[in-house]
Amino acid sequence: MFEENDNNRLNFFYSKESFNLDIEYLNHYIKDDLNMKFLLHRVNHIKSKSNNIYGETKAKDKRFLDAVVLYGLISIKQGENKNLNGNGIRREDVGEIIITILKKELNKTDIIISAGDYISYYVDSNKLRYFEITNPNYVDYSTTQSRGAIESVYKKITAIPAREDVVMKFNE
Repeated sequence: MFEENDNNRLNFFYSKESFNLDIEYLNHYIKDDLNMKFLLHRVNHIKSKSNNIYGETKAKDKRFLDAVVLYGLISIKQGENKNLNGNGIRREDVGEIIITILKKELNKTDIIISAGDYISYYVDSNKLRYFEITNPNYVDYSTTQSRGAIESVYKKITAIPAREDVVMKFNE
């Protein structure tokens, strides 16, 4: 049985210092070379008014904490052209957005990202879009997201385009 964490096999081949240096290089690449930043709008659950029956909150009743600037690798999936209600009205929109954010970025700001929070991101030089987080990647210690299946390195957050009533709330 394990008495303590004696799983230090990584240090035989890849030191913590080398790992931290690699993370610094990646952080520099994301912030300085790519400049991929977005705003995180966290819902203030204490000040937001929710429905007593379902516990849901209408867009007009949502309150937000101060927005926080974060950096991460951003990928927007291709949207789909779909029939909205069977009467021939079609709409094409961007697909979901996937943000890969270093745990170091979250730890230095002491931020916890939750499902239902929002992000805003300039999809091009003039167009600001809002997205609702659907998967904040609470369980982030998969082998692909970690250093040798021991230490979590990043989160992969998924969000979908925000509804129009929410976007209007941000533009008040």
